[in-house]
Amino acid sequence: MWESFYLSILIAGFGGGMVRALFGFFKQFSYKTPKFETLYFFVLVILGSCFLFAKSASATTYYVRADGTVTAANKASATSPNAVGTSLNMAQVKLATFLASDQILFSSQGGNYTEVLTIPSGGSGVNTEITYANVPTETPIIAITTGYLIDTNSKSNIIIDGLTANYTGSSASTNIGVTIKAGSNIQFKNFTSDMGGYGYNMWSNVVLSDIVFDHVTLTNCRAGSLLCLLLSGSSNSNVTMQNVIATNISISNAVTASITNSTFTGAITVTTGSNISITNIPSTAGMSLSNITTGTINNATSTGAITVTTGSNISITNIPSTPAITLSGVTTGTISNVIGSSGTGFDFTNSSNIVVNDSSMSNATDYGAFETKLASHDITYNRDTANNNLTHGFVAQDTSYNITYNNCTADNNRNIGFLARLSVNNIAYWYSEASYNGTVNDVSDGGGFLPHDSVTNVKCYYCIAHHNYNEGLGDVSDGTGNLYYNSINWDNGYAVGDTFKGSTVTTPSARSNIYYRKAGGNFVVNNGIFGGGKPREILNTGPSYTTLDYNLYKPLDDNKFYNTTNDANNISWITYHSTKETHSQNSDPLFVNATGNYTTSTDYQLSYLSPAIDTGTNVGLTTDYTGTNHIYGTPDIGVYEYQPPYTIGTSLVDPTGSIRLYSDGKYRYTTATSSTQSANFSVSPAGGWPSSDYSEYMNVTLDSWLTSGTKNKQWTATSSIATNTIYTIGNLAPNKYYQFKLDGAASTTAITGATCTNGLCLSDSSGNLTFTYTSGYSTHTFALEQNTGAPINVGISSISADSTIQLTITAQTATDADPGLHSAPYWFNETTGHSGGSSSSDWQTSTSFVDSGLSANTQYTYQVKARDNNLNESAYSDTLSKYTLADTPTNLSASSNSNSVSLTVDSLPNDTGGQSGYYFSRSGANSGWIQTNSWTDTGLSCGNSYTYLVKYRNGDGTETSEISTTKSTSGCGGGGGSPAMWTLPTMPSGGFKININNGALTTSNRNVLLGFNARTDIKKMSISMTGDFTDASQEDYVASKQWDLCSKLGGAVKNPTCPDGKYTIYARFYTVYGRTTGNAFASSTIILKSASISSENLQPNQTTSLNPFTKYLQYRQTNADIKRLQIFLNSDPDTKVADFGAGSPSKETNYFGLLTYKAVIKFQEKYAKDVLAPWGFVKGTGYVGKTTLAKINELIGNK
Repeated sequence: MWESFYLSILIAGFGGGMVRALFGFFKQFSYKTPKFETLYFFVLVILGSCFLFAKSASATTYYVRADGTVTAANKASATSPNAVGTSLNMAQVKLATFLASDQILFSSQGGNYTEVLTIPSGGSGVNTEITYANVPTETPIIAITTGYLIDTNSKSNIIIDGLTANYTGSSASTNIGVTIKAGSNIQFKNFTSDMGGYGYNMWSNVVLSDIVFDHVTLTNCRAGSLLCLLLSGSSNSNVTMQNVIATNISISNAVTASITNSTFTGAITVTTGSNISITNIPSTAGMSLSNITTGTINNATSTGAITVTTGSNISITNIPSTPAITLSGVTTGTISNVIGSSGTGFDFTNSSNIVVNDSSMSNATDYGAFETKLASHDITYNRDTANNNLTHGFVAQDTSYNITYNNCTADNNRNIGFLARLSVNNIAYWYSEASYNGTVNDVSDGGGFLPHDSVTNVKCYYCIAHHNYNEGLGDVSDGTGNLYYNSINWDNGYAVGDTFKGSTVTTPSARSNIYYRKAGGNFVVNNGIFGGGKPREILNTGPSYTTLDYNLYKPLDDNKFYNTTNDANNISWITYHSTKETHSQNSDPLFVNATGNYTTSTDYQLSYLSPAIDTGTNVGLTTDYTGTNHIYGTPDIGVYEYQPPYTIGTSLVDPTGSIRLYSDGKYRYTTATSSTQSANFSVSPAGGWPSSDYSEYMNVTLDSWLTSGTKNKQWTATSSIATNTIYTIGNLAPNKYYQFKLDGAASTTAITGATCTNGLCLSDSSGNLTFTYTSGYSTHTFALEQNTGAPINVGISSISADSTIQLTITAQTATDADPGLHSAPYWFNETTGHSGGSSSSDWQTSTSFVDSGLSANTQYTYQVKARDNNLNESAYSDTLSKYTLADTPTNLSASSNSNSVSLTVDSLPNDTGGQSGYYFSRSGANSGWIQTNSWTDTGLSCGNSYTYLVKYRNGDGTETSEISTTKSTSGCGGGGGSPAMWTLPTMPSGGFKININNGALTTSNRNVLLGFNARTDIKKMSISMTGDFTDASQEDYVASKQWDLCSKLGGAVKNPTCPDGKYTIYARFYTVYGRTTGNAFASSTIILKSASISSENLQPNQTTSLNPFTKYLQYRQTNADIKRLQIFLNSDPDTKVADFGAGSPSKETNYFGLLTYKAVIKFQEKYAKDVLAPWGFVKGTGYVGKTTLAKINELIGNK
């Protein structure tokens, strides 16, 4: 087959003989060699291609002149050949046979052509068209007075380019500039035709296909029924018009037609067609499409109506101006961005599935600016506007159904903004607004939304009606299923003297914000906001087939709320509300623009404290007026759903306001706030926020949000749906333990958390705390409280003297239930400042503190404090003191005479502190504990050897080991030793004497003052009440001293009673070596006249009421028992702490200072027998220990 194809091409091109010879030559080899057969094929292909190129390259250009001549001086064109015969006249053109791709160029140099151009030949196909065109730069004109000017002669594949065909006759018969006869691929380019007002510029009534009109100008076609361009054949397919200028055109039976970038002073008519596109038409007097399947009109300006009759898939878009859009019998169509004015408006009759987007109509004169009628259905209006029309805005009537208005606006129209009447069904208004509709002083018309007559299933969702002359929302139909949800009706109706659209009202509005006259059916109004209605809020002039509830009415004249017939029957809100709308409110909606005139839709948004928030009823809506906002919690009343502006966990919370939290984590304030959003508070479900859930989740009030001190937190949460929740609480003190409390009680099981144990949680270094609450919800109060109580049971339990340089202090184990002891809870403090004493250098874990590097036999005083995990510190404990051990005595030395041995040992540090002392002894004799480092043993036998021991004890009475020495007295009669050792006391002037109270004869106080007379060689003395000195002990000589008449052992032991009578006091005096004589003696007598010591100078009101003393007390301690001790001591003049200032009567303190210390010593020495003697002491220690406490308790009656 392919052989025959290529062979025929070659024969036609090169001649049969040569081609057949070549063909035979190659073919005979191809039968023998398959490879040669392939070569044979390619040769044919190459030869055929060369032929086609040769034929194309051989296309001829012909020149045409009206006179048919060519001379050197008068060429058809500047490039025309001069040879005779290459230029044709019109007659020759008609008879010629042109080949594909030939060009026939017409010159204007021979004058106008007065014969019809009948196309003799056409090309062979696309890209091989025969072109009939003008010589470049020339303008040939075919000018004929009768008949056709150009006849395509049923030729196809032709291009007519750059020619002008003008009718120059004056015949009134039908003349045709160009007759287009059956054909295809016919192109008119840069073509101009002027019919002088006597016919069609271009005409065809036959089948055409692939027709192009490009840059064609058709003018002066005959007025009346004739058109500039008429294609009326039974089929016109693939018709393209671009850049056409004409009066009017008509195309019939078109299959795929395009009209673009063209201007028409008349109308465009397309009848019966498909795939029709009319775009970029800057001007036309109208468009009429009928019986169109798939038609587009785009970017066209029309001074006349755009009409589509019987069609489908119609698209009319971007029409900047037209008086009307009329659809009749159209199924499926889109109208977008059309601006209509001063005409009949948008009129849809018996049409369906039409969508109108972003279009507007003003100054309409028909019944409605956008009118849907006569059984039209499934019509949708999106974002369309009817304003300043001389009629209604949007009208649905005449049994139409399924009509939807989305985001449409009707304002300043003469009549009603949105009207449904005459048996329409299923009308839905979404997000639409009606304002300033009506005519001043016309009480019968001019409202916002009004169903009329037998209208059913009218739905008005998120509708706004404000400042309309009559009702904002009405229903005077008898249909069922009419619902008005979440709407605004504001300031509808006008009173006399008001101004409406610039005119003064003289006839007041007859209706109200809500007007209904129902003869049947039902009328439901929920979630609406109404206010400012005149002359009343609600007018009902018919039977009550209404259900109104969950609405909000702004307060107005209380006597003009509801009316059933006329103003005389007005009733108040209170009366109305007692039987109707029990869930509705009479309160200010608190719009965002609370002081505005409410003239724009933005004025109707709710402020955060609006009573309309979360007080509506669920009517199944999922968005609000915006079409995008979510419904949070219980639906709001009004068109705008308040959108909680804050995100929990991201936004801080104002601690002065309560919040409502929703299930997507957003929250709003439900009470007024008075500070700033500063509380770091967050709560969320343990499993995270659910997807697309906007229900009410929880209400929270921050009851207390301390930002200083403990920074405790308390809040109350209420929820009916929350289960396990995660809380993050900030603004806490960093690194502190907080006790979780539920409803005021500490809870150990309600929460868990990484830093929580048994309800006790540790905040992080930023003061944040996260925990999971698992104990369920209703209404609960939650708290995080930092325990500021310090540890208890804080004290020093013991101090052990480890050595002469080290003490170990042991504290009691402190306790702290909340939040527990710190890991390093103890701090020890040494208070005396004695050499080497030290305090803790840091908090420590152990209850023991070792203080080393101390001084021997030195009293150190310690106290301890403790802290818990919140770093709450206790006060320092009571002090406890301890002496370090004394060193073993050293350098015991002895000297003697014939009857005594004098011993000396190295001094013990602090040998007068506390119970410190020296104890010299031999078999049969000892010094007792004394606080001097020497002792003389007297009354010895001469010439005998004696072994002596000595030991120390520290201030706490802890004894050292003993050291010894041996010493002999001097020989009997041999003398020896220092003469001073044997020197007896020297008699003073006047003799040795003792006086009592400066020589008084009587006393009322057992405590007396003794005075002595002796020489300077007297270093020791002893005082006795018996004269045999068995009750006495040696003591240092002093010139005077206090003495108790009923005491012994140097006053160390005192009898509890001291009866009245005569008392004699004896004194003996000694040298430094203990020498005395019978002359070194004195006595004195005094008479005591007083009561028993048990009541002496005591004040029962101060002592008998004292509780027993149980604690040992010592120097530099501070506690309450010390004040009690001072009171006791002040009850006896002999032991008074002070006469004035701190420690004096009525000014006792809790501090054991030096005055108290000295007063205790006075007491101990006054009652030495009971206090000191059991210990072998003579001098008071100042330490209130076992026997001192026992004596005090005895005296206050607490044995």
